[in-house]
Amino acid sequence: MRSGESNMSIPQSVVDELMVQCGRRCCICRRFEPLHLQIHHIVEQSDGGTDAIDNLIPVCLTCHSDVHTHTKLTRRFTVDELKGHRSALIAMVNDGKLPGSVNVPTDDCDVIVSNLIGVLRHSEAAHETTPDVDLPSHAIELLLGAVTKGKGMICDKSYMNTRGTDINAMREDAKRKDALDHLQANDLVAYARGVVYTVTHEGFLLADKIIALAEAKDR
Repeated sequence: MRSGESNMSIPQSVVDELMVQCGRRCCICRRFEPLHLQIHHIVEQSDGGTDAIDNLIPVCLTCHSDVHTHTKLTRRFTVDELKGHRSALIAMVNDGKLPGSVNVPTDDCDVIVSNLIGVLRHSEAAHETTPDVDLPSHAIELLLGAVTKGKGMICDKSYMNTRGTDINAMREDAKRKDALDHLQANDLVAYARGVVYTVTHEGFLLADKIIALAEAKDR
């Protein structure tokens, strides 16, 4: 179902169940969007998709548009990926890892990410979660930031040199670029368009594991 189309063909009981399961959050960007969600058919109705709950996923207006976007240079959402996003979100809502009433303010997200990075730097959480992935702490920080407050997107403007010759700014740009290179090399982010990269399904799953393990370590 495309953005703007009606969900009237889907039984209300099915829509209600999905909204409860996802806590009225978008299954892709995971933001709390109580009045801006639509139900997307994972397998399009034109391709034989049904209104069965297993073939439906709640998404926000922006992500719904992205799901329907066709480009030659980016990866499209697959059936398995969409179902994976839905399952991961529902599990997080059930476990109480995502509040169901309000968005987390940006300042609180900064604190959450900073605390997680602090835990990771003083524990084996990152190594235990990613034994086959070599990620420096600044790459993990960039990934967690994108997942928790960046709507799954990372903007890389380091090469544009918009901040002149300020050495500290150049260092930060180089650090961000290095982190992005590590994430891309491990298929945790994918190039989208312009200077934008998006977190992949693998990236979301890895971030979820790191957050869960770091929180457990901090208890």
